[in-house]
Order: sequence, then C-alpha cells, then structure tokens
Amino acid sequence: MLFPRQSSTREVIEIGGLWDFAKDKGEVGVRERWFARPPHTRPMAVGANYNEQTADDELWEFFGKVWYFKRFIVPSSWSGKRIVLRIGAANYSSRVWLDGRPLMANEGGALPFEAEVTRRVTPGEEHFLAVRVDSTLGYTTIPPAVMVPEKGRPFEYEFDFLHMSGIHRPVRLYATAKTYLDDITVTPWIDGRAGGFNVNWRVAGAHDSVRVTVHDNKRRAVASVETSKSSCRLTIPKCRLWSPEDPYLYTLRTEVLSGARVVDEYPLPVGVRTVKVRGTEFLLNGKSVYFKGASRHEDFPVIGRGPNDAVLVKDFSLMKWVNANFFRTVHYPYAEEVLNMADQFGIMVINETPAVGMNGKGRRIFRKGFLDERTRKTHIALLERQYERDKNHPSIVMWSLANEPSSWDPGFVPYIRPVFKRMRELDRTRPVSFVTDAGCRGEKAGRFCDVILTNIYIGWYERTGQLGAIEEDLSRELDGWRARFAKPVIVTEFGCDTIAGMHSEPPLMFSEEYQVEFLKHYAKVLDSKPFVVGEAVWVMNDFLTKQGLTRCGGNRKGIFTRLREPKMAAHWLKTRWAKK
Repeated sequence: MLFPRQSSTREVIEIGGLWDFAKDKGEVGVRERWFARPPHTRPMAVGANYNEQTADDELWEFFGKVWYFKRFIVPSSWSGKRIVLRIGAANYSSRVWLDGRPLMANEGGALPFEAEVTRRVTPGEEHFLAVRVDSTLGYTTIPPAVMVPEKGRPFEYEFDFLHMSGIHRPVRLYATAKTYLDDITVTPWIDGRAGGFNVNWRVAGAHDSVRVTVHDNKRRAVASVETSKSSCRLTIPKCRLWSPEDPYLYTLRTEVLSGARVVDEYPLPVGVRTVKVRGTEFLLNGKSVYFKGASRHEDFPVIGRGPNDAVLVKDFSLMKWVNANFFRTVHYPYAEEVLNMADQFGIMVINETPAVGMNGKGRRIFRKGFLDERTRKTHIALLERQYERDKNHPSIVMWSLANEPSSWDPGFVPYIRPVFKRMRELDRTRPVSFVTDAGCRGEKAGRFCDVILTNIYIGWYERTGQLGAIEEDLSRELDGWRARFAKPVIVTEFGCDTIAGMHSEPPLMFSEEYQVEFLKHYAKVLDSKPFVVGEAVWVMNDFLTKQGLTRCGGNRKGIFTRLREPKMAAHWLKTRWAKK
C-alpha cells in the first residue's frame, strides 16, 4: 500500500480537525441507523485517541463501540479522477459508511485501510462519512485479550500500555489518474563502490511503459530506465550509502507513460543499504554495527498515539541528542510519518507486529480455544499488511514478530513456526526474530530467530532493589544465550521506574540515582560480551498504562518524562553512547 504523496498527477487532502463523536454504550447505533442520522454528539479531534481528550472518566478507558461523523466536499477539480478514501488507523476494528451505505470494514488497530470511492462521490458536492470504531479484543485478535465479563469489564489485556482507541491517525482523500501505479517494491544492493536498486512494480490500467529515475538530494538524475516490463535494475556508479552516520536518501521517481505522456507519477524516498547477520555480528553495509537506543511508545498527553509533527521532531531530535541510533516499534506498527522521520534522521528500526499480550503468566495459552490457529490467521494477515506498507523503508533493518509471548510454552512452537515461514517468504533481505522474556533456559523458539532479542529486568522485577546482584546474574544469563544459540544478542528491554525529581543517597528504588546506577551495572556487563550487539533501555519516555497499584500515573521507566524532560539517566546515556 503506497503512502499518499503529492505529485504532478496526484493530489491529497486531509479530512482532519474536529468530527462529531458519540459513544455507543448500548450498541444501538446500527439498529438506529446512526450512519444516516447521527444521535446527539460531541466534538472530537481525529488523528488522536479519544481517551484523554475529554473530562469523561468513562471514556478514559472505554471498552466498546464509538462513532465518528464528518461531512466533506470532494474538490470539483477531481472530476474524471480515481478517488480513494484512506484511514491511517483506528483501534481496533472499524466499519465505514458513506452517505448512509456500507463502504468498508477493517480489523487491526495500527495499520491503514482504504477504499476507492470514485463511483460513490460527486466532485464539487458534499458527502457524509460515518465510522464506527470498536476497541473490543478477544482470543482471535492481535493483540489478544482474555474475556472476563464477571469482573465488570468485557475483557482484560496483559500488555503494559493503555489500550487507546478511536481514529488516531489521519484520514485522507487522494486522487490519481484512472491508470495508476498500484504498488512498488524497492530492494537495495551494493557491489563495491556501486550500488542501486532492484525495482518491481504493479500498474493498474492500460499503459505503454514505465520510467524509473533516481534523483540525488540535489535533484540531479543519477540513474534512469524506461521499460514496458514490470521490473528493472538501477545502478548508481558512485553510490552514497544510507547509515545512522549519513542517512542519505535518494528519490525514486516512477512515471507511468502513455506514449510520451505521463499519466501517473509517484516519488518515493529510498536509501541504499544492506543488512546481514554473520556469526554473532550484525552487519550494516558490510560493517559491524552496535544498536544503542531507548525504545519509545507512541504516547503524548491528550493526543495519545496520534502522530504530531512537532512531537515527532522533538522525539527524533532527542534521539540524536542522546546519541541513539535505533528504536523498536513497541508494540505495534508505528505511523508511517514516524518511519519517514526515521529514514530522514538515520535511526534504525526493529519493526514489531502488534502481537503483544500473548503471555499466560504461567498458564499455557497456546492451545485450542485460546491462542490457536484462528489467532495465528489474524497474526499473519496483519503481518502481511505491515510488510506491504513498510517494505521500502531503509531505516527498517529487522522484523520482530511478537513481544514477550509465553515462548516457554511448548504450544508456542507450532504457533510461531508458520509466522516465521511467512515473514521470510515476504522478505528475504532482513533478519527476523521476536522479543522474549522466557530466559535462556526456558526459551523454546530461539532456534527460529536470526538475532536473540531478550528483555531482562534483574535489579527490578527480579532481585528487586539489589543493584549488587545485577552484574553476576546478567552475565550468567547472557552467557546462557550464547551457549544455547550462538547468535547475536540485543537486550531489547532493561530499566526501572523512576520518578523525575526524586533523589536519594544511597541510591534507592524510584530515585534518579537508582536509575543511573542500574544502567551503569548493565553497561559494564554488556561491554564485556562481544556477542551482544545492542542495548535498548526501557524506555525513552514515560507513558500511560491502565490503572493499577504498581502504575502511578503510568509506566515511569522513561529516561525522559512524558513531556520529554530529561532525567539524570538521559545525560549519562548521552555520554555513554557518544563513545559506542
């Protein structure tokens, strides 16, 4: 699925701002035909979750169905064009009506969905859009949840971030020619000083040829091919590679031609880089690379997980300031705007599917009637869509198929094996893994992984408050991973809750001093293990979670506050990572 981009043949408008909004607590909306006659509504901003936008305590963690309504006008200049309605994401499942008639449905709360509306709209006239969003989760959804109606809630989820809902990414209307570029796949390659791209595409509609041109960052054409085929190979003689130190982007301009006339044009930022695992090394462009960073949630006050340009600029500026070079998309596909920024800023990304909360807390849940082949079907379907959306980003260097599943459970092996198989069928150019907290002795599925991604919390959840126990226990755990699998290891989470402004000497739990000392002990051990190729402190910024006795205002493990104010740990990591 191509991201909507403006070009000489394509136009994009955003249907944003305030929409009319209503809760459907009694689930009467369809029966009462709200899609044609809305009930009493309140204003709600789209492109942000609804949870924090109001003073409604019930809406803060509302489980169920809500409705959004909007009237919009299609530009009269779009007459004769192909017109598409695209919703960036709505969590979790959605049904959409246009002018009182069904248009499309979707499952998956972090990926875009769209429908062509050319025959359903009249340019120059007003139309009415109704979207019903349902936040309900269950055994067959990704992420899954356990049904617990007896506790006064429709379901209970095991992931440690607030289950925010609503239309939290932009709604766009875009227009193309009737003949258009439908998809493009760009695979970079390097051969000595030369490099370039293998490009495959799909065009809908009659055309004569396709011209693909690579432009450098000064808009000079450095390679070009015109062909009647559906693929080509482009060579850039003195190619400049993409890396965190030099995130150089070319523009791949694809033009669909009818004779000499350009009927469709699509510009795509691309980078030349390769990734490979060799022994216990991770290679970027043939050179060993060390991952350093702090994973981040899409989370900011009031807007929740909605992409905001100013917040994105701030977040990526802070990553560069702290000398980070990567993050993991915890624990769902991030907005395309985030990945575009990662490409531009030179931040590597481990791209994670929304398979989180698959942890039975000691119970075997990978079995019939719980997390089974129905769940896996949803998992693979969302994985395929995520790949199609994200495949061309140079910043994405690895896929993570899940976070902290019960991978000690023997039932997890037959569950996850087909997921790995499908991912490798889709993408043969990037390593594939999942994030485990099963421990080196309990892990059942590590053999499927190209890189071991492990979360370790010695000194916090284990050996709580015992800073002196970290080094010996951590060293033993890492050596165990090395002995069992002989693969590169990235510690993808380690951290401790820290209240900004709380100080203590000696360093006690929750103080900023404890967080710094905690990180120092981990760093000493990580630096002594050559097979460890990365570290991701948990977490970049504090974030909201569901309410609980262990969550005072959310998860406070950030090296920055939720407002992006640095704690002492951020300054210490800035110095450490400058030397790595």
